[in-house]
Amino acid sequence: MNRTRQLQRLAMLSVHTCPLALLGGKKTGGMNVYVRDLSRELGRRGILVDVFTRSQDDCQPRVKHDLGYGARVIHVPAGPEKPIPVAEVEKYLDEFVEGVVGFAAAEDLRYDLIHSHYWLSGLVAERLQQRWRRHAVEDDRVTRWQGDTEDDRVTRWQGDTEDDRVTRWQGDKVTEKDSVTPSPRH
Repeated sequence: MNRTRQLQRLAMLSVHTCPLALLGGKKTGGMNVYVRDLSRELGRRGILVDVFTRSQDDCQPRVKHDLGYGARVIHVPAGPEKPIPVAEVEKYLDEFVEGVVGFAAAEDLRYDLIHSHYWLSGLVAERLQQRWRRHAVEDDRVTRWQGDTEDDRVTRWQGDTEDDRVTRWQGDKVTEKDSVTPSPRH
């Protein structure tokens, strides 16, 4: 990103979980709070934030302004509009990318930065960056992944194949020019 240009609009990606989800449920917790609070604070500081998340309820409005000034959540239809296991979300990433691109085009929006959370969102960020580079001189991308939590260790111990893909993808990101921000261990 041109460092002399001020950040005005941010595409925040939280593909597999919504920052407005009720805390304490399945797959709702720290990341939801982080995305929600960061989006609210950035909006409060005058940066427009669109948080894109996979629609899990076709009765929800596509656009919700529940994050405060300057920040909103966009529910993107991608796959069944119901909760599905995280492992199945990857099958619908292309549909998700098309939904984000279509929303931005319909609203005539250009984003200064793509900020993603979790490896699935990082994959979407890569695809969006490739698509939007066709129309802009440059776009930057920041990826944040979850730390080495107890759940992560249990998943590895059980031999979940998702972990191998995640590890390879995260290793590749460290060698690219875009920012990678791992979350701290607690």
